[in-house]
Amino acid sequence: MITLKTNSDIQKKTEERLRAILAKYPEIDKWTFTDSLVIEDAGVSFSHPVLTLGAKQLDSKKDDNEFLSIYIHENLHWFASQHPDDLRKAKQEMRLLFPKVKVGNEQGGARDEESTYLHLIICYLEYLALSELVGKEIATNVISNHLFYRWIYKTVLEQTELLESIILEKCNLDPRD
Repeated sequence: MITLKTNSDIQKKTEERLRAILAKYPEIDKWTFTDSLVIEDAGVSFSHPVLTLGAKQLDSKKDDNEFLSIYIHENLHWFASQHPDDLRKAKQEMRLLFPKVKVGNEQGGARDEESTYLHLIICYLEYLALSELVGKEIATNVISNHLFYRWIYKTVLEQTELLESIILEKCNLDPRD
């Protein structure tokens, strides 16, 4: 269910665009983990307590694949929260693999160390989803051009096979199961 926070024109356009993108990729269902979604004017999208897409972040300058990436990313936070034991194990593995991580947007990390470890997992899964939906070349282009989590996405691209072996195989944190 999509709810528009104030029913503004930008929210209506964002909803229309989201529906068109979702119709283009019917297999997106396996990457969608919450039924509730709010669209508001604000510039930032976030996952909890309700998945919220910021219409200003998803303006018409962003291509559909970047829009899709943000939608998947926020949904993957819901997937992770639905698998707390596997997530905890995966974050422990990330700590062993990357004892020092980047923190803060200016360094390419997330807001704090804990969030950076979480986002190594989320951003890897986002890359996996995008690769399945639009192909690896486009997925690589999309995530390498994000203006946030730059170190995290760079690490995902450089360590894809290692992250796959830990997140999917060792920790059983595979949304496709």
